[in-house]
Amino acid sequence: MTKHSSEALRICRNISNQTYQKAIQRLTEWTESAYSVNVYLEEEGNYFIPTPIDEIEELDYNFGDIEIGEDQPNYIKIFSLLHEAGHAMSYVKFVMGEEEELGTIDKEVAAWKLGEEIAKKVNFILDKDDWTGYKDLCIKLYMEE
Repeated sequence: MTKHSSEALRICRNISNQTYQKAIQRLTEWTESAYSVNVYLEEEGNYFIPTPIDEIEELDYNFGDIEIGEDQPNYIKIFSLLHEAGHAMSYVKFVMGEEEELGTIDKEVAAWKLGEEIAKKVNFILDKDDWTGYKDLCIKLYMEE
């Protein structure tokens, strides 16, 4: 996939509703197209639910579902979708034999890094402090589990 040709969108804590709507639509459409997944934005939590490998072909190569919780700030919804899209990207590479399966913490860290790459592809400018703060909080929570 090439870089999205639309205007750059700044994603930060005080994102306007108009910018959020543009960003979430752009990212949802791009993610569904790039990784052959379904994105659901009005869920209870943030998850990537991979399609079991033995069911991918019968489901026309749908690689899974991404669920994003509706009860969180708009900028967090975008950050979460970037992260979950990173999981989808990694899973597609794993299924295609391009990547080894990682342990839980390594998967989470990799998904955040891939999320940053995806942000560049869709022409998002992430507020470094907001992104890093949320990413670090989430990684800390994974390590405590």
